[in-house]
Amino acid sequence: TLETVVLVDQMPNIEVSPSEVEICLGQEFDLIASGATDYLWSNGETTGQVTIFADANQSLTVEGINGLCNQVRTVPITVLPSPEVEITSSATSINTGSGIQFGVGNSNAGSYAWDFADGGTANFAIPYHEFMFAGAYSVILNGSIGSCLDSDTLLVYVGTVGIESVNMNQISIYPNPTSDYLYFNSDHTVVFDLTIYDSQGKMIKKFLNNSDYLEVSLRSYSRGVYFVRLTVDGKSQVSKVIKE
Repeated sequence: TLETVVLVDQMPNIEVSPSEVEICLGQEFDLIASGATDYLWSNGETTGQVTIFADANQSLTVEGINGLCNQVRTVPITVLPSPEVEITSSATSINTGSGIQFGVGNSNAGSYAWDFADGGTANFAIPYHEFMFAGAYSVILNGSIGSCLDSDTLLVYVGTVGIESVNMNQISIYPNPTSDYLYFNSDHTVVFDLTIYDSQGKMIKKFLNNSDYLEVSLRSYSRGVYFVRLTVDGKSQVSKVIKE
């Protein structure tokens, strides 16, 4: 009688998550293999989970091994072009009520979205924006090519040099927020210039008033933030108004 021992290895059933990858250039992602005891990736890694840097289109394979049995899976990796975004500006420090011409420099995005941190936005490459209130603003530019994004941030300082405040006790502005009309009222006749800007700093209305009362309709304008500049005797003050 002759006896022998036969070892039977189980055939692995390999699963890889995700099974295919579409990712932006320069990003990292993880691939996780399961269903075997040991693993061998085509990039030399021997663990169940690997981190890949997306630098070019490729197909990555993993061999799952149980003893003498093995199975191979292939993961196609598509790398999408990523934008490079850069903010340029005509200034980084201005007086209250002044504006800055922004640009995109050597950026190569297909579309752009600006956030001026004061409620104002723009979706074109070279916007001009006026800042109505003093403070430090982190202006953000987002650029995209398809689903791939990049962003840049620029800190802008807005001061009050050369701008004196109107005594707002002279003129009342109401209601705020408003859904229709905006009223300006004083207890005596006041000559003042009135300018209304939208959230992107674009002038939408301008008046010269020489009475004790003025009403301005905002009915035809969309909801959002508006800025009202009153100028009396060469002195200006800006107020924020919400249109509901």
